[in-house]
Amino acid sequence: MQKVIKSIAICFLLAVIFVIGCGEDSTSPTKVKKDGGESIGLAVSHTEALNGEDFSVAISQELAEQGIKLSETSTIWVRKADEEWLVTDIENELAYVITNGGGNKLEVGKTGYIDYQGEADQVIKLWETFRDYYNTGELTKTVSLLTGKESDQLYINIAENEMIEASANGVSETLKKLQKGHHTTANDKFVGTPMSEVYIKKRGSQLVASATGPNAFRKAGETWIYCVKVLNKWKVNKLESIEQRNMGVHTNILIHEKEAEDGIGYFNDKKYRVR
Repeated sequence: MQKVIKSIAICFLLAVIFVIGCGEDSTSPTKVKKDGGESIGLAVSHTEALNGEDFSVAISQELAEQGIKLSETSTIWVRKADEEWLVTDIENELAYVITNGGGNKLEVGKTGYIDYQGEADQVIKLWETFRDYYNTGELTKTVSLLTGKESDQLYINIAENEMIEASANGVSETLKKLQKGHHTTANDKFVGTPMSEVYIKKRGSQLVASATGPNAFRKAGETWIYCVKVLNKWKVNKLESIEQRNMGVHTNILIHEKEAEDGIGYFNDKKYRVR
C-alpha cells in the first residue's frame, strides 16, 4: 500500500513539474542584489537611452558600480518602450531584464542568456535554405528542415478559392505534389526577398520563433513561418504562404497561435520582436 501511495505521489510531482515547464516563459528574471541585500537598480533618467537601445557609458558605469560588469559591446532590446528592456552581453553570455515599476529606480533582474540577434539570423537563414532547396528540386533536403511532427502544418493559397493545406506527414507529400505532380505548379518557386520580421520567445524550456516577409509561393505575396529549436537546430513547424493578388480574402493568419486549439503557432506580439 505504501508503495502505491509513493508511486502516486511521484506521478503527481512529475505532473506538476510538467505543467510548470509548459508555461509561456520558464526563465523569469531574478532580482539582482548587492552584498548588503539591497536590490540593484538604475536611475529613471536612463529611460530615453534604453528606449533608443543605447548601452551608454553612463548605464555601464552605474551597473559596474553595483557589481554588474558588462562588455561595452552589450546590446539593448526594447521589449516594451518605457517599461521593459533586455540587456545582452554576448561576450560574457549574460543577460539582464530592466523594468520600470513606476518607482524612483528602474529594477534590474538577471535572466537566462539567449543571443536573440544570433538566433534571428539562424531563423532567417533557415527559411532561405528551405526555399532554396525547394526551388532547386531538392525535396528530401527541404523536408529535412521540417520538424516531422504531427503538429506540422502547411497552407498555400495560389488562387482566390483554392487553398492547399496539409498537416503532419501530409506536409511532405503535398510539397512533393506541388513540385512534381501538379501540372499547374510543377515549375513554380518561392519568390521574393528574405524574412523582414522575426519574433522569438521561450515556450516552457523550448525556444520558438516566428518570421514573416514579402515572399511567397509562385508570385509576390507574403509568407509566415513558425519554427522550433530542436537539438540546437531550428526547424519549420508551420508554414503559410499567399500571393499578393489573394490578400483581399486573407482575413487572418491561419497558423497564428490565436487560431490554434492548443494555442501554439505563429505569434507577433511586439514584446517578442527581435527584427
